[in-house]
Amino acid sequence: MSLRFSGLVAFALALVSGPVRAEEGHHHPVVWVGLHLEQDLAFASGTDVCTKDSQLNEGFACFRSSGSQYHGTPRVGVRDNVDSGLLVATTRMLLSGDYALSDSVTLGARAGYVLRGGGPTPDGGKPFIPYHLEGRASLWLLGQSYGDAGIQPFLFAGGGLAQVDGSLEVVVAEDANAPPPPNQPDNPPTQTLDVYKKAGSGFAKVGVGAYTAIGEHHGAVLELGAMQLFPSSGTAIALSLGYVLGV
Repeated sequence: MSLRFSGLVAFALALVSGPVRAEEGHHHPVVWVGLHLEQDLAFASGTDVCTKDSQLNEGFACFRSSGSQYHGTPRVGVRDNVDSGLLVATTRMLLSGDYALSDSVTLGARAGYVLRGGGPTPDGGKPFIPYHLEGRASLWLLGQSYGDAGIQPFLFAGGGLAQVDGSLEVVVAEDANAPPPPNQPDNPPTQTLDVYKKAGSGFAKVGVGAYTAIGEHHGAVLELGAMQLFPSSGTAIALSLGYVLGV
């Protein structure tokens, strides 16, 4: 009975004291903070992307060299296409905080701001959301979250608030048989437009990452994530490099 009671006491003390490693006879931090630079790559494809329908319903927004949104009538099936592939999209800086529930599980949050890549506001549309808010959980595959020895791989899943804008140029040919819009009578026969594929403002995210210690209780983190954005639908890849510190 005394052995069983002693075991229960030891288990309770372990829960109260939180995750502690006995490596080298000292406590391992359970709170980690960091700074990360993230580059988004957006999947995009479409035909006749600068038509009125595509700009209203498909998440595309097309802008002329003057910076005004394009409201002309492009010839259907003539150029004006986005081939399937990845577009260089938004770049963001993120602050992170993570708490170790155990050696193999951490809960965390990310908050940040887009540094570049956000598109102009479409006429009558919503402005770009530059803020990033994210909650996540991570599973450390070797059972050593932010361990001081070797490379520590992990899986993560989360979600939150973010907008991803990918951009490229397309050429449109104006339909000479369609009357020009009253507020834009000067569209030339052909012109190059800046096209933005807008996705967000909510997202779900899964990915893989790895931490490598540079010194005691601090090191570099590399992550590769896949994002599904909504209600304006889109898919993106997020590649980030950061530095974290145990406190």
